[in-house]
Amino acid sequence: MEKYIEIFRKEEKIENTKWKEEWKNFIETSRFSLGGRAEALEAPHSNSITKICIANITPKTTPKEIYTIGGKYSLIEVFIENNELLERCAGWKINSVLLDLASNSLGLRKGTISKVTNQQMYFTIDMSLYYKPNTKRAWISNVRDLLRLTNKKHITISAGAMDITEEEIVEVFKQFGIKRKTALSFLTENPKQMLIRASVKRYVYNGIFVQMQEQEPKLKKMAYKSTKPLSYTK
Repeated sequence: MEKYIEIFRKEEKIENTKWKEEWKNFIETSRFSLGGRAEALEAPHSNSITKICIANITPKTTPKEIYTIGGKYSLIEVFIENNELLERCAGWKINSVLLDLASNSLGLRKGTISKVTNQQMYFTIDMSLYYKPNTKRAWISNVRDLLRLTNKKHITISAGAMDITEEEIVEVFKQFGIKRKTALSFLTENPKQMLIRASVKRYVYNGIFVQMQEQEPKLKKMAYKSTKPLSYTK
């Protein structure tokens, strides 16, 4: 099975980690805060699977703002600080949500979580917060709630710039009663399904798929592989 890992583009960019050496696919992630200069964003690589994580969401943020910034990326993720903001973005056409798991007032509710997962969005768990003394306690509490409210589904994992082994992640999730197979699905099957859904939404319409060209984005190739029985047209 192919495995996926997320690598954030920032100063401490990973060059040679255990995951990067072992895993075949990468999601290159950029971060952007609303209110900043959108023109300062680095253009995503056309042949890479890319994600933009948009922060500073407010009650006045509109879907149009999000789509305008995220349109050139394979995936759109939003950073959400409380349940009220999560409720607001539950109907948006985005792929994933990065919750503020360091917060002591996240206040997640079952109804809101269900709205998000019913839209086939995924929740990203930032593992780096577990290893910081000042955020570990809140992270454990919030992750426990998230796993319970999602029934351990629609979960993916990000390690940011940290070098964390697969076994370390399995051990962390043992404290929540998560079996090894389920923990590994957060790293492998769930990101894969998220990417497939994103690719089909973008490149398939009413069972019609634009014919593949020699140089196509990786995301489009995933749509092609997952929709072979469908009809194709130029």
